[in-house]
Amino acid sequence: MKNKIIVGFLASVISAFGQCHNGAVGSDTTGLPNTGVRATISVIPNGTTWYWISEVLDNGMWGQIGYQMDVQGNPKVFWQVWDAGNNWIATGPVKRMRLSNGPHTFSMSLKRGTTWEFKADSKDAGSFDMQSAVSYGGSMWALGEGLCSAPIQVVTFSKISILRGGAWLIVPAGYTFGGYYGVQGYLQNPSIPPGGFQRGGVIPITGGKLW
Repeated sequence: MKNKIIVGFLASVISAFGQCHNGAVGSDTTGLPNTGVRATISVIPNGTTWYWISEVLDNGMWGQIGYQMDVQGNPKVFWQVWDAGNNWIATGPVKRMRLSNGPHTFSMSLKRGTTWEFKADSKDAGSFDMQSAVSYGGSMWALGEGLCSAPIQVVTFSKISILRGGAWLIVPAGYTFGGYYGVQGYLQNPSIPPGGFQRGGVIPITGGKLW
């Protein structure tokens, strides 16, 4: 059910702002309830685009963290919390953090009570009381957001993980989300370790399971 809420929510964003989303999503069985999600994403100048990792909690609150390329081509950390069920943003990027080109690790995880913290390379980006300590699990999303044509340069997501029992574990399986341009994972290209994928460039559109 929560996956359907997010799909509908993303569809409304696409309609309103002309944004397209491509990447990977966890299935309803591979991301059982957990207390965090994390991914390493390569920072590459690619136009005005957003790249992020996210998941939705059992109450419909949806958190995301990643980076944005601004109009000057500078990468900056951003994080947001949305009420996906009602299509409104609960908070925005309180702290802007600049990034260098190359791989950076982004995470959101339960801090205490029902407060979740958002980090970039283990540095605090912000925190928010999301009114729940339980993730839905199946709604892990690792996506790029921007124009509906393929970025010239390939962006790599790797080490996509969930936090369970105090340990970060690679998400067991990921599936293609969005068909605007190509995404490839281990099953399409064995040089990409499970728990990651590449998107953009001239990668063919295939769909289905990535790892």
